[in-house]
Amino acid sequence: MNTKFSIIGSSFVLLVISAYLASPLLAQPEKVIFYCGRTNDERVDPATIIAVSGRKGAEPRTIVVWRTKVGQMTPEQRCDLISKRFQSAWDRGNFNHLVSGIDRKTGRGLICAVKEKNGTCDSNPILFAVNNLQQAREITERLKDSMKKTGNPTYQSSSNESIDMKELIDSIGKSTEN
Repeated sequence: MNTKFSIIGSSFVLLVISAYLASPLLAQPEKVIFYCGRTNDERVDPATIIAVSGRKGAEPRTIVVWRTKVGQMTPEQRCDLISKRFQSAWDRGNFNHLVSGIDRKTGRGLICAVKEKNGTCDSNPILFAVNNLQQAREITERLKDSMKKTGNPTYQSSSNESIDMKELIDSIGKSTEN
């Protein structure tokens, strides 16, 4: 009789331990991940992609497709470098908004990660540079339109809008139908 109770008691303890160990696996915390992947179109270009792990139904979303070489950097190298910049800015907590700006020394346009909606691009983490301020503003506007409304990527080749990254991330995994 004592052996039977030990077996039943041991089984109960194992069940409780198993449930305890499995519970964190069922409720994984969400994590925002930026990475360099590939487009699914016929060209299969390198692309900066955002994903939210731990969220049911959250499909990765392409942000920028890299098609041009800049200096000695291939589109693949640019994608890898800039995707890492996106992730680094997010991990540091400096990436609530995406804005355009200008490098006053070179006149090149900048796309930056900023903490505040009205943050300036000059002293914040620079994600990437383009030819001029007008192009930076156009790219920011296209990013805003494509990511918020359609989920389509911005193709990066040859008003200071702010993109709310938290709003974008919250929309991943939710239906885009209204």
